[in-house]
Amino acid sequence: MKIIPLSTRQEPILRYLRFENLIIDTHNQLLIRDGVSVTLAPKVYDLLYYLACNQQRVISKDELMDAVWQGTLVTDNAISRTLVKVRKALGDDPKSPNFILTVPRKGIA
Repeated sequence: MKIIPLSTRQEPILRYLRFENLIIDTHNQLLIRDGVSVTLAPKVYDLLYYLACNQQRVISKDELMDAVWQGTLVTDNAISRTLVKVRKALGDDPKSPNFILTVPRKGIA
């Protein structure tokens, strides 16, 4: 079975995903925050897109590895670093999160 990274798959049906002051442009794979384009590395975009499409539920690290890294062996540290980059792009403070909440021993929501 050939695995295709999220960032190179067929274009999503929705062109824009909107959250407060954020817009995810799914066709150009970029984030617009407060009207300013934020270019994201492919894996950072993939993680952001997956979280945006699966909001309102807790997502485990195993699920993230399967969905975003698709069978590639990655460490918890690599996932955490990518999550930090997503939070930074969103302008989200991990100590007082507005968009991404860490649920201890469960995952992120």
